[in-house]
Parts: sequence; structure tokens; C-alpha cells
Amino acid sequence: MNEFDLRCAAEDYDRAANVLIEIDFDCLLLWGHYPPDGGDAREVTGEDWRRKSKSRSLNNSGASSYSTGQIQGAIACCEEGLLIDRETKNRQWEGVDLSNLGIAYATLGQTQRAIEFYEQARAIAREIGARYGEGHRLDYLAESLIAEKRYAEAIQSATDGAKIGEEVSSPVLGSWSNYFHALAHLYAGNPPAARAAAESARQYDEPQNNHNVLALLGIIALRQNDHAAAQEAFTAAIAHADVMLERSAQNYSALDAKGVALCGLGLCDDNGQDRIERTNQAAEVFRAARAINKDAGYVARVVRLLDALAPAVPDGTETLKEARKINEPMN
Repeated sequence: MNEFDLRCAAEDYDRAANVLIEIDFDCLLLWGHYPPDGGDAREVTGEDWRRKSKSRSLNNSGASSYSTGQIQGAIACCEEGLLIDRETKNRQWEGVDLSNLGIAYATLGQTQRAIEFYEQARAIAREIGARYGEGHRLDYLAESLIAEKRYAEAIQSATDGAKIGEEVSSPVLGSWSNYFHALAHLYAGNPPAARAAAESARQYDEPQNNHNVLALLGIIALRQNDHAAAQEAFTAAIAHADVMLERSAQNYSALDAKGVALCGLGLCDDNGQDRIERTNQAAEVFRAARAINKDAGYVARVVRLLDALAPAVPDGTETLKEARKINEPMN
């Protein structure tokens, strides 16, 4: 960041933008440093700024917009990047653009449109031999297939993604593929298979997904009446979520995982007052998350998790009534 500031001070904007692009996705976004308007990388572009690099900056600006709940801003960035990449015949980044558009439309609840983007992006990945990219698109596809209740297809897509993860030795794919594999099995009514997949996902250390994996593992364990394992998983999920929230209070994924885990701990508690305290804490966390993102597709994912958690105890539906109400999709 010091180099970035010095390059800008010297009006060396092209090199300043290159510095930012090198660290934006793997470092800045991970640590919660989101541009206020999603446009820092574009503001430092000079006349000689290459269109290929501009496409990259647009995609990462879109990622920052998505991470702060500005989905329409993310779509605008990705659409502009897609035009550039098609003009320059950059197939790799065209696939990235399409995949990111799928993510955005899935968040808005337009899952069929998202599936179409993912399929296009996957076809490009296969065409150019981008195995890691293909694995990611299979995971995204699995998530949208789950939303459509096409569980068998989702399981197959996640299984294929996990195989690619093993092939390219990617802990990121290993975490996400097995996570969606577990989700699909849980919603399809197969808790043992779901737990096996969740345990597999837990073997990978993926900071962006650890909280989700552990919250899901807690739900599955509680549904299997394994209270000790559920408490351990929920507690760990909260700890991982808090690490991400220390980096950025805008991380609504971490907030939602924490809210689900707090609800789970509440259901684990036999003491009525402890249960009320936990669910009240969860309600506060969910309200904070919905202040950042309340898009229909995204919020529906949270509701599905709460609905999967509720049957774990006899009064689960009543106990989670307030949490579910806060997370009813608004659009």
C-alpha cells in the first residue's frame, strides 16, 4: 500500500494500478479493505492502461461491491469487464466475468439465470483447460441447483468439483465442493452422507468458508442428536466468524454463519434462559447482516439453514421464529 501511494504521488498511475491488482483479491478483499465505491482501481488508470488489466480491476471492484452487499454495482462492473474481454478475445477472463455475473444473479434470487451464466463459464473453462476455474463453477452451479431443489444434480456437480479439487490439490475447492455436497445431502434428507461431506470439508482451512462449514456441521450433528459434536462445531463456527468480522464488520457471510451457530447453541441448551439469551444474540447478528444484504436469493440460503436446524429439537420452530422472521426475503 505504501508503494501504491508513492506511485500515485508520482502520477505513475499504470504501475500504481498494477500494484493494487496484485494484492486486491488475495489480500485486500480477504482482510476487509473494500473500496468505498468499488472504484479505486479504476480511478488510478492512465491513458496507457491496458484494457486487459482494466478488466481485471473491474472484476475485483465487482468483488468488493458484492462483498459489501452492493449487488447491482457488482453486476455493472462485471458486465463492463465482459464487454472488454469479448472485444479482446480474452477467454479466461470472459469465463470469470460470466461466473461472477452468475454469483450476483443467484444472490438476487434469479437462480435460473445464474445457472445459465455458470454453464457458459464452465464451458469456457473446459475449452481452455482451466481446471481450477471449472471446479469453482461446478461449486457455484451446485449452490444454484440446491436453490432449485435439484438435489441429485447438485450432488453430482459438487462431487465433480471435489474431484477437480483433489486433482489440482486445491484446499479452496476441497472446502467449497464438500460444503455444497453436504448441503445437498442434508436437504435431500440424508444426514449421514451430509455429515461425511461436512467432515471432509472441515479438513481444509479456507478462511472464507470455515465458518459456513462448521455451522453446517453443527446443524447436521444436532439433527443426529449428537449434542456434544454440535456444540463444538457451533462454538468453532463463531470463533472463525469473529476472526473474519475483526477484519471487516461488513462480512455478512460471517455474520450469518455466526447467527446460525448462535441459534444452534441455543437449541443445544436445556436451560430455557440460556436458550433465550443465545437466540436474542443471534437476532442482533442477523439484523446486522440484513442491514448489509437482504437480497432474496442470498437471504433464502439463510432461511434454508434455519429450517434445517429447527427440527433438531421439539420446540425448534417456535424457538427460531424471530430469527426466521428477520431473515424473510424482502424482494
